[in-house]
Amino acid sequence: MRPRQRPFYRSILDGLIFLLVLTAVMALIQRFGGFELDSGFVHVIDGDSLRMGDVEVRLQGIDAPEYSQICRDRHGAKYQCGKHAANILRGLIVSQKISCASHEIDRYGRSVAICMSGGQELNAEMVRLGWAVAYFNGSAYRRHESEARRAKRGLWAGNFEMPEAFRARQRAMHGGLGDMDGAAGQD
Repeated sequence: MRPRQRPFYRSILDGLIFLLVLTAVMALIQRFGGFELDSGFVHVIDGDSLRMGDVEVRLQGIDAPEYSQICRDRHGAKYQCGKHAANILRGLIVSQKISCASHEIDRYGRSVAICMSGGQELNAEMVRLGWAVAYFNGSAYRRHESEARRAKRGLWAGNFEMPEAFRARQRAMHGGLGDMDGAAGQD
């Protein structure tokens, strides 16, 4: 016996209910200023992304080199700046204790958050140390970026391609196949 096919209107109704619930959740997040993520086990994905338990977190307002990205140091030698940025973020997380305040979910389903560890804001510190850049023109991290650039810290000590440009070039080379490092990119 063949299973009975679900009526099309039921699928439409389920989709509308899902959208209503999602809209209500997003309205609550905006109304009450986000939500706090418990720390739990922290796994650094790259210089601006991490995983806390089952939740992937994107550090708000910054953009670090992609994990596979290569840069040049002050002497022109190539090095794995994406891996190095991830290691810097790992080092900033004191004893795996971290708290994040999320204010939105991005198009990849990641929580976009400002994260703290050991009394310091990780987002700002990555930019101040020169291992991430301020993302978007109105970013609160522009002054940290200017400071790192002037002091030639981190990426600014040598030459590098902006992470956003690197992702765009990778997509073009690979026929527009989304993020080259999974959901770790910010575009």
